[in-house]
Amino acid sequence: MQSNHYVKYLSLIFFTGAVVLSLELLASRILTPFFGVSLYIWTSILSVTLIFLAIGYQFGGWITSKIDSKYYEELFIFIPFVSSIFILFSCLIYPIFLPKLIGFNLLIGSFIGSFILLSIPLVLMSALNPILISIVKYKDDQSSDSKSGFVLFISTIGSVVGVIFTALFLVPNFSNFSAFILNALFLTIYTL
Repeated sequence: MQSNHYVKYLSLIFFTGAVVLSLELLASRILTPFFGVSLYIWTSILSVTLIFLAIGYQFGGWITSKIDSKYYEELFIFIPFVSSIFILFSCLIYPIFLPKLIGFNLLIGSFIGSFILLSIPLVLMSALNPILISIVKYKDDQSSDSKSGFVLFISTIGSVVGVIFTALFLVPNFSNFSAFILNALFLTIYTL
């Protein structure tokens, strides 16, 4: 694989990892006015995050087994753009649905709220990890599995940077709604 493409793809993995954790942190702040701050809120956010990350990893592996390898790179570039559309969509619908969930059981309501905010973007963005691993293996048959570990390492470091950036810059300077939208706009612009 050409070195400059590999670096660009790794940077996209880094930034999607950052957006994943940024959305998770912002989801807690969005849910707070409706459900308060409690162990239940964090239980729902973390559970939904982990469930949909796992589904995304499986989906990414599954889709690479179903499509021709010559389309891996196009798919890899297209997914963050589609994810940003779903982030924007969740911004449009959460003000409508979250107030209606107040009457629900706290745990169920917060799970549904977390699902509305996070599910599809997390599935799509986490699918990028196995897709990039497949790209690396397709482009370089001699590559070792250590490159797979490096892809996951870069994604995780991106997540750390995303949560720090969100806590220190986005939260103090933007509304939760605006910060959510900024994540979507960033993904769109970076992908283009």
